[in-house]
Amino acid sequence: MEIERSINQEMKIFKATTFVILMFITGGLISCQKEIKNKIQRRNFPDPYAESFYDKNLKMLVAYDKEAPGIADTVLFDEQGNIVSEKRMWTYKRWAYDSLHFVTRELMRGEQFHNYQVAYSFKTDNQLIQMWRGVESFSWELDSIKFSSTDTFSIEYTLDDRGYISNLVDFKDGTHTNFKYNDDNQLIRKETFDSDNKNLVEEWIYEYKNDKLSGAKQFVRGNALMEYFFSTEGLIDSALSEGKVAIKYKYKYYQ
Repeated sequence: MEIERSINQEMKIFKATTFVILMFITGGLISCQKEIKNKIQRRNFPDPYAESFYDKNLKMLVAYDKEAPGIADTVLFDEQGNIVSEKRMWTYKRWAYDSLHFVTRELMRGEQFHNYQVAYSFKTDNQLIQMWRGVESFSWELDSIKFSSTDTFSIEYTLDDRGYISNLVDFKDGTHTNFKYNDDNQLIRKETFDSDNKNLVEEWIYEYKNDKLSGAKQFVRGNALMEYFFSTEGLIDSALSEGKVAIKYKYKYYQ
């Protein structure tokens, strides 16, 4: 029974902290190449959650389960506000970024392992190809890179006339995602569908107040999963599951 309780509590926190990963990964991963800099600027990609941490001197976010004080997830930031690592009970993830805040490397250890580097190219003026290439190494520090011959996939982003993402196709997961914005060019809805049967897989709805992210709701296959609330500073404050406060978030800052 104690093992089951620990697993249930870990899964609850996983739902809430996975929000971190989902938001900035789907926001797009951009290199520092001059061509891409000229076509896409930082705020042109819908990534309100990741951007909420930028330039706020944050060092650490800790997510506490209200019903299990001994269980917590930890997220670390660099001095620019990029999420550089996430540690859960059984999983550790790490990221690297370019100067525009976009991920160029992802490493995961735990029940599963992967190590990716990302390359970019424009298929057309409004189609960005993001190529994920598996690295045959268990180490973060790479003296030389040997890419996997099989662990490779791509994500294709279509941009509108403003340079904002209108949709993406994920060829690994077999899904496509549509993005909707308000009149202030803020992302308000993101819908992910199964590319084969066209069924709705996941939906995110975002709310803003005083030009800051104030709330987010996550639905999976039409069912409400989690609801997130943000402080007046635009930082995540708490998460609700089934109408009850499930997760509280606390921060530490660089001195």
